[in-house]
Amino acid sequence: MRYGHLRRVLVVLVAGLLFLPAVLFSQQQNPSQGRSVRLSSVTGKVTVKPPGVALWAPAQVNTPIEEGFEVSTSAGGFADVQLENGSTIQLKELTKATFTQLTTDADGNKLNVITLEQGYAGFSFVPERHDVYKVKIADATLTPKGRTRFQTGFIGGKMQARVWAGSIIVSAHSGSLTLDKGRFMEYEPSVDEAVATSHARVVRLSYVSGRVMVKRPGSAEEEPAMVNVPIQEGFELATSEGSYAEVEFENGSTARLGELSKLLFHQLALDADGNKLNGMTFERGYATFHFLPEHNLPPSAKRNGTIHLKSTYSDIYRVKLADATVTADGKCEFRTDLEEDRLRVEVFNGSVDVATSTLSFKLGEGKILEHESGGTELAFNTRKGIVKDAWDQWTEARDKQVQLTERDEPVHPIGPRYGWSELDTYGEWIALPGARFGWSPYARAGWSPYTNGLW
Repeated sequence: MRYGHLRRVLVVLVAGLLFLPAVLFSQQQNPSQGRSVRLSSVTGKVTVKPPGVALWAPAQVNTPIEEGFEVSTSAGGFADVQLENGSTIQLKELTKATFTQLTTDADGNKLNVITLEQGYAGFSFVPERHDVYKVKIADATLTPKGRTRFQTGFIGGKMQARVWAGSIIVSAHSGSLTLDKGRFMEYEPSVDEAVATSHARVVRLSYVSGRVMVKRPGSAEEEPAMVNVPIQEGFELATSEGSYAEVEFENGSTARLGELSKLLFHQLALDADGNKLNGMTFERGYATFHFLPEHNLPPSAKRNGTIHLKSTYSDIYRVKLADATVTADGKCEFRTDLEEDRLRVEVFNGSVDVATSTLSFKLGEGKILEHESGGTELAFNTRKGIVKDAWDQWTEARDKQVQLTERDEPVHPIGPRYGWSELDTYGEWIALPGARFGWSPYARAGWSPYTNGLW
């Protein structure tokens, strides 16, 4: 009897040991388990609806809120949702919100995405470690930066946001901005979305070294690219080994490609107000982008502290690489490296907004971002200490040439400046009778234009 009992005990212990790794593995594969989010306060009529359930049920204090739950308040109804770390979400009356994501990653960081369908809500977020919080409203995403307290509303198709403490990043199709403490903004997606109304752009291939190929939209074959080839929406540029290229925009902004690189111009357009819409897809290699948005926030948009998302960044410069999008935050210069699914962004001047489908992050001057496509630690792999190589020195030399040109010239263009610096490189400005200036190319005595050379 004792032997049989002992044998049964041993069998149970062995089975338990065999089962334990499976349990631990299951928990690692499902890190979203174990969240403690609940309704901490309920006033008036408040209802909840779990995912996959057709009927709404009355909500009570301490009702658990899980991923996919919807919470709705009626007239005179209010509800507070409390997260584990003390962060809170206050839903006002006539408000509906969906807890789109409530998970925890393998490192214990909490990922929280709340979608405000309608009404007003207040948010007080207290991130721990590398917790991520996002509030989605229509096509806009609000991402708090550290400890924040703000209020949002979505009524009649118009979004509002006011920041009481900290700051948030607001991003949408029409751009992105950082909203600091005490600021208020309005955004109407149907009105503010940047819509292309014209493609009358003057963008050109301003420099070519080595073998550079261009592919036009609708064409299956590439062709050799030459200096001053107009770049239009849908064009692709590709460089070979030991080859380089530079694209110049109307206002002097540039996109410079290193060797074995490829860049697609998926948007080169103007909106109804004449603002430039520049969208590029960087597919491989390394490149440096120097963007100079011309249109700033008009004084009328700052009245009473109101910020309209579209008018804040009228000129849009956006570069997509892998699963991330880099958007210029005003004047900036940055480098991108993309090898397979590993990307790297280095900001030399200004700042940029980097975003994926789940994260948003502002990268400031002197910062480096490293990210692997499909990973979740976009905002965390950042550091200082940019070490410049031969490519960076070459782009600096190109920038200095433009600066020297602007200082040396006795006259300056009014409006677009494309091609202006090359006049200084290949000639000089001379005084003409009548207080006028003319440009004379560097050429030997007896040279006459339109007789020798390629025109």
